[in-house]
Amino acid sequence: MNTIEKRYREEIGRWTGQQRVQRTASLLGEVRVMLRHREQSRATRPLSESELRRAVAARLYRTDPRTQRLIARLEEADESGR
Repeated sequence: MNTIEKRYREEIGRWTGQQRVQRTASLLGEVRVMLRHREQSRATRPLSESELRRAVAARLYRTDPRTQRLIARLEEADESGR
């Protein structure tokens, strides 16, 4: 382990549980913003807010089959309501 990694781990080791949760929430927020931009830029048309939320959720939970099924059901319900 290099010295930067060692110092980083030492610093995080001094954080309280609340600080760690806050940092995790902050990072998740940044990831969601990046995924929103990515999904919108790859879309062939402007996506609605609900479509963007589902697309981001699908990416975040792509390895969870139960969550994927739930997202698909929400998408179907949204499409049938149009």
